[in-house]
Amino acid sequence: MANIYLSSRTGQTVTSQLYDGATVVGTPISMTEIGTTGEYFCDVTSGTAAGDYLVIFFVGGQSIGSGQLYWDGTSETVPGLESIPNAVLGATVETGATVVESLRLHNSVLGGKVSGGGSGVETFRDLADTKDRLVSTNTATGDRTAEVADLT
Repeated sequence: MANIYLSSRTGQTVTSQLYDGATVVGTPISMTEIGTTGEYFCDVTSGTAAGDYLVIFFVGGQSIGSGQLYWDGTSETVPGLESIPNAVLGATVETGATVVESLRLHNSVLGGKVSGGGSGVETFRDLADTKDRLVSTNTATGDRTAEVADLT
């Protein structure tokens, strides 16, 4: 048996539908809310052949999300689940900066040591105080005119 879980608002009528490619598999499956938590579940594999399936969730006939299920006939697994954190953290948030690199810069400016305040050149250190993360050149009024960042 494989259970699919979904978080949504409490008190909704939620169904899920399996697809094998563009082919509908079986009939929509009603999902049961666990108490009044907004957490819903259903058994999607009763009488279902082993394979990869797309699962689409519906409320009132409108799609509210989707997921992937691999059913091997005995247990459920989610292919590639271990790759999700690396994909998110490695995603580009701005040209030339990933999520991790952006966090490094934010940490140094918000929580790292800073030197040179008021001198025209401010240096922001990483949290471990092992490298200059950002060196900022400023005018007398505090406007930044140049920056050198080390996001490694």
